Amino acid sequence: LILENLAQIRSDLLKVKEHAGHMSDVVGNMAAIEWNSNFYTDSGNQNGQSFRINRVIDEAVKLAFEHFKNKKPEFNCVFESDYDEKEPRGILSVHDFSKSIMNIFYNAFEALCEKQSVTLKFTPIVRVKTVLTNSGVDILISNNGTHIPGDQFNKIFNPFYTTKETGKGLGLGLCISYNIIKMHHGSLLIEKSDEAETVFKIHLPTTD
Repeated sequence: LILENLAQIRSDLLKVKEHAGHMSDVVGNMAAIEWNSNFYTDSGNQNGQSFRINRVIDEAVKLAFEHFKNKKPEFNCVFESDYDEKEPRGILSVHDFSKSIMNIFYNAFEALCEKQSVTLKFTPIVRVKTVLTNSGVDILISNNGTHIPGDQFNKIFNPFYTTKETGKGLGLGLCISYNIIKMHHGSLLIEKSDEAETVFKIHLPTTD
């Protein structure tokens, strides 16, 4: 009886540890939404430095892939990039903006893994494209993984909203990305999502 009780206690403690880990992630991710007061003044003017957006994105993609590979070493995918040759620049908090990009790519990798697990002869593909426009730069991030139903387009950026199974997602990654990009005076939306492709579109203001 004592051994049975000890086994139950051990099981309960493991569950407590697991949930404590999730709560730690929640606190850490919520803290990431807090903005660096040195980047924006009280009047909303930018105090940051101008960076080459293409290069920041490229580095963020590599970091996201590296982190995901640490979690799932067997994962691989085709990566295609089409960066605007005019090298658009923007006033960025590089750490925060990179985190927003990494979250979007991490989400794409998970969608690719999910589809790969149920689809034969599937080649995971991730694409990123930047296009300079009259009002700034459009950043298009797409993947051919599992799609997002249309009725979830407006919910997917809400805090704690997730399409993953219980315990497998906090529902904060895209929320954090949305808020960081908004704080850069930009926008983030799902341009399309169907069986063939899901496309996230970011628009950012640029500098001369």
